[in-house]
Amino acid sequence: MIRMRAMFRLACLSLCLALPAVAQQEVETPLARSMVGSYRKLMEIEDKILLAAERHDVSPLLARALCLYESGGNASLTSHAGAQGYFQVMPGTFRRMGVRTNIEAGIKYLSQQLRRFGREDLALAAYNGGPGVVTRGRAPLETMQYVLGVGNNKNVLQQHEARIRDQALQLRILRTEEGDTWWSLSHRTGIPVLQLRLYNPFLALRPLAAGRLIVYPPAAEQAPVTFAQDSIGYVTRPGDHYLLLAAAFGVAPDRIREANGLWHVDLVLPGTTLKIPLDRDEASWVDHTVEPTDTVGRVASHYGVPVWDVIRDNRLWDQDLSGAQVVRVDLARKIPRFTSYKVRRGDTLTGIAQRHSVALASLRKANGFSAGHWRIRIGDVLRIPLN
Repeated sequence: MIRMRAMFRLACLSLCLALPAVAQQEVETPLARSMVGSYRKLMEIEDKILLAAERHDVSPLLARALCLYESGGNASLTSHAGAQGYFQVMPGTFRRMGVRTNIEAGIKYLSQQLRRFGREDLALAAYNGGPGVVTRGRAPLETMQYVLGVGNNKNVLQQHEARIRDQALQLRILRTEEGDTWWSLSHRTGIPVLQLRLYNPFLALRPLAAGRLIVYPPAAEQAPVTFAQDSIGYVTRPGDHYLLLAAAFGVAPDRIREANGLWHVDLVLPGTTLKIPLDRDEASWVDHTVEPTDTVGRVASHYGVPVWDVIRDNRLWDQDLSGAQVVRVDLARKIPRFTSYKVRRGDTLTGIAQRHSVALASLRKANGFSAGHWRIRIGDVLRIPLN
């Protein structure tokens, strides 16, 4: 316990050191798009959060900060470990809480940890990694980053919530339809793909599915980035997390950590210019000379790669192509092809994999399952990778 408390004192000290920089920001300092976008989604359920927080004696501010960090206000997310919903509650935990909604389950579980450990930082550690990480005094780096991240959300809300709410109210909302992609959403809204991903970073981590809420501004903004030979420069805002920026830009968190000298347990202060590295394996790249009828979408479709990769790798913020322009395409990022299969009575995941000559690990990955945390039901539609 002593070792654990020392770890979290260090993490909390780092957070406290960040607070003066946040507090000294000018009133009109731009806020993180991820924070404003996630908050707009959270506004759709804020009455339910407030009701559950009052019922279980939890600070509504802490509950909002937790929901923002767990899901960004997205209802239908499932983690690789199997945690679900707004508050990313494990199915077993949900059953033990004996309540009807994911929101109340998460808040009730948090209240139990608050009563047990008496401190918000330790309660958050228990919420993320289980009470054992606190009682044993061995918090993994992921849990320490989690505590720091939720704490940072809470501090940003304390400093800027009125302005976050005002900006969130200006955003528009749509619900995705079957077959939607970031490219089709960009066409429908008139907003560049990168901007959509920055406002909806939790959805950038996984394939888009029907029924997801997408928030976007009423008009396209100027490019929030600068370009170098092998990287993109991004100036951070209050509420930015480098992990969410990694998701929005489609870059591995370790690559951002390496490029910017960040620790695994770290915060990035507002006003920091982050270097977003662009990996270039020359062996897998081809040059495409743009023809008059080409669009970014047509080029991506021709080579079977994601549109976002073509936009990012060629720094096409406005997504426009001009004649004779040379666009570089990474063939190593070809989109996997899938067919679908509807689960029938008696099916097992192993049996389905064998029937389609697909590795079980590949089938799990294609459907967002992790080992030991999946369940299929009659009528479920699975994605089957095509070799």
